[in-house]
Amino acid sequence: MSYQSDLLSQLECAEIIVSYIGLCINVLLIYLIRHHTIKNITPYKPILYQNCVTDFIYTISTIIVRPIIDVQNGTAFFFVRTIIPYESPYVTKFLAIWFDDFALMLYIAVVPVQFLYRYIFIVKRIRVTRKLHGFMLSVAVSCCAFNASLFYMTVKDCHKNMVEGLKILSADPAYNSENAKHFVFSNTHNIYLFLYFGSFLLLTIISGLIIIFTSHAVWKNTRNLKSLVARDAHDQMTRILLLQVGIPVFLCFIPVSFFIINTVLYTGPSLIPKMVLPVVSMFPIVNAILVMYFMKSYRNFFFLKLRRFRAFITRSPPETIYSTSNKSVAPHST
Repeated sequence: MSYQSDLLSQLECAEIIVSYIGLCINVLLIYLIRHHTIKNITPYKPILYQNCVTDFIYTISTIIVRPIIDVQNGTAFFFVRTIIPYESPYVTKFLAIWFDDFALMLYIAVVPVQFLYRYIFIVKRIRVTRKLHGFMLSVAVSCCAFNASLFYMTVKDCHKNMVEGLKILSADPAYNSENAKHFVFSNTHNIYLFLYFGSFLLLTIISGLIIIFTSHAVWKNTRNLKSLVARDAHDQMTRILLLQVGIPVFLCFIPVSFFIINTVLYTGPSLIPKMVLPVVSMFPIVNAILVMYFMKSYRNFFFLKLRRFRAFITRSPPETIYSTSNKSVAPHST
């Protein structure tokens, strides 16, 4: 096995390990949302759950598809390396489209829904029903479906030219008959590939405009809040929602943008495209951990457990027990 092929295997292994860890952490976050969300933040539970479900979809898709993307000799590749063997090229296309447009692209499509949810609830003073929330999510998924149609048009005939794709990959020692068995590819001059990239950028711009408009409207509506409890709850949700923007920008949008630039302006073999998805796979972990940290009741849950553990180890009771639910817990001693 060559050094490049070994590095590719290590990247894949790291991506899968990170995905499993992210899955476990998000299970813990769902428990915290269900049992330790304070009363003033309860109306926002649906968007907190939405955040976890999006992470679940991405991590499970990563574990199933085990993808890698790359650019070789002016050709963009998407590799599918499932544990369960199969032979049909149509399965490869389906898995590639599913991961690219209903897992990765989903992050960009559903983040504005959280901001719209808060805008409707705070500014318009309208209770966001499950039906309304579901409608907003269906619009986001429809955007992903439109992008999926462009992705399909980009790769629909690639199975007829597999010999050409294998010939291109044969020049790179990182690939062999095992790790490059199932893939879809497209020439970087394919008009549908440019339309696909353009749709990705357009969706990102629209999402950004929605986030800016709704955030400004909410800020104007809440800047003079007098209730300290209401202001604290609002500040916590503001931090959480800003995380939903900042983390995708650094761990999703920027890496994918590097891939697009490397695809359009191909300058030779590079490790950067191969690193894109392993970097993005860190998103569910970072996202969940930061939500746990910035939500006070979740953070206090861990402080409580830590104090109890220290008390058990040292055989002395904790001085203070923090509130981690809607019911306050008074300090006590034994």
